[in-house]
Amino acid sequence: MQRFSRLALLISVACVINAKPVHLRCNYRTNPLGIDTPKPNFSWQSDATGRNWTQSAYEIQVASSAQKLASGKADVWTSGKIASAESVSIAYGGPPLGSRRRYYWTVRVWDNHGRAASASESSWWEMGLLTSSDWSAKWIRWQNPEAAEDRAAMKWIWPAGQDALKVTSGSHGYFHVDVDLAQKPERAALFLIARGDWQVTVNGRDAGEKPHWKEFDRRDIGGLLVPGKNSIDVTVTAAAGPQWPPPPPGPVPAAFAGLLKITWADGRIERIPSSERWQARSEPNAAWAPAGIAGELSDARFGGDPGGLPQPAALLRREFAVEKSVAKARLYATALGAYETTINGVRVGRDELTPGFTDYSKRVQYQTYDVTDMLRNGTNAIGAMLGEGWFASGMAWTAEHFNVLPPTRMMAQLEIEYADGTRAAVVSDGSWKAAESPILHSEIYAGETYDARLEKPGWDKAGFDDRAWTAAVVADPYSGEISSEPDAPPQIVKEMRPEKVNALANRTYVFDMGQNIVGWVRLNVRGERGTSVRLRFAEILNPDGTIYTKNLR
Repeated sequence: MQRFSRLALLISVACVINAKPVHLRCNYRTNPLGIDTPKPNFSWQSDATGRNWTQSAYEIQVASSAQKLASGKADVWTSGKIASAESVSIAYGGPPLGSRRRYYWTVRVWDNHGRAASASESSWWEMGLLTSSDWSAKWIRWQNPEAAEDRAAMKWIWPAGQDALKVTSGSHGYFHVDVDLAQKPERAALFLIARGDWQVTVNGRDAGEKPHWKEFDRRDIGGLLVPGKNSIDVTVTAAAGPQWPPPPPGPVPAAFAGLLKITWADGRIERIPSSERWQARSEPNAAWAPAGIAGELSDARFGGDPGGLPQPAALLRREFAVEKSVAKARLYATALGAYETTINGVRVGRDELTPGFTDYSKRVQYQTYDVTDMLRNGTNAIGAMLGEGWFASGMAWTAEHFNVLPPTRMMAQLEIEYADGTRAAVVSDGSWKAAESPILHSEIYAGETYDARLEKPGWDKAGFDDRAWTAAVVADPYSGEISSEPDAPPQIVKEMRPEKVNALANRTYVFDMGQNIVGWVRLNVRGERGTSVRLRFAEILNPDGTIYTKNLR
């Protein structure tokens, strides 16, 4: 027994002696790119398996290259031996760090008996853009050439006689317009805003509803329209209960403003705005009468200017030449909106919904990507899709925006270091081209409208004919802070198939995923060109098997 006890003790001591730091983290991430913290912090764990092992001291070494670190030449900083059991969030204490530079680090620890463990494997981090002068890129956006005309003719309308002195919260407004169509349009969208809750039907079929909402909403109704006579009905219930921001003093009519925008197959656009053409009434069975008309969409009685209409996501592109061997390439990018970038038609990174959610009146985050292997000799193309994201989507229950308002805009800076030591940069500016994307609506809560007929194959590859595109607009500078994203952005972690599919009436199917998830759907369908497919999402079901959406916005 004595012999075996000594053997166990020797094994335990060996385990302690061979322990070393593992799972090295800089700013809580493994080998992170784009750190812009002046003094990054270091963390590690130990692989010790012996009993009662504790750390009594550590030493961090930082070098400018992996080779120097391996040879023991910590030419940037060494902490020296620090008596401490701490191994989380140890601050860098060396000289100022440089933008874009990569640093290599390792750590050695001592145990509670004063014995030194093996040094960790080396790790690294790379600094991002530390000052505003490091950015030479401009904020750019797509200017929809139809935006001004879409908004110009709209007016607030309400039932005649229902004015601000008589109406009370909970009063209703009923609105109606007939639209005669010679043929089915290529597509049609109904833009709506109301001083209260609204619900719309097209030819008697539900086309959506929304509680009190402080911005325009988009409903694509092309699939509900038919050749001949079409009836569009909107019901508004004047806002009741507390509202933020508070409405103007006194009750407000059950009013709405909107636009029916029809696009024909030949590209012609027909607009039917809220105006004298619409009829209105205060009771469901009363006679129709001409609607009351406000002179301006910005009329203070209805909360002031509601802003512009939701815009399609934008496509942005630029071609550039690479004529030498590339040693390193980094893409620094951000947006007021949500963006995805590609190089030569290949998606950059795996991040979703970038940039992350912040108070955009104060700060927006940028992302850093290693794109060295994505470049090729000759002509290359960088592309970006820019949608509404967190920035341009209405927050809370009344669609309030931050102090920084749409339109969406983005900024991208591609920096190339060639093997011969020379450098080049491709930055977002007025030389980029812009166009409408197939995603016509990309609001976080109201959902997405996608029209496959608007796809532009090859738009983000070299050689694409973009002569019909417009020049990107250089937007006003952003007044807030631009800082590196400190955490890991959302990414796809799993693909799931539904556990069962239930067929309901009217060509409706309920896909049961078996659990509550955060994600989106990949659906393969076949049908005639222009066929509308509507996807809705919910967390629970009604007793009849339909989806329950009353708890959603």
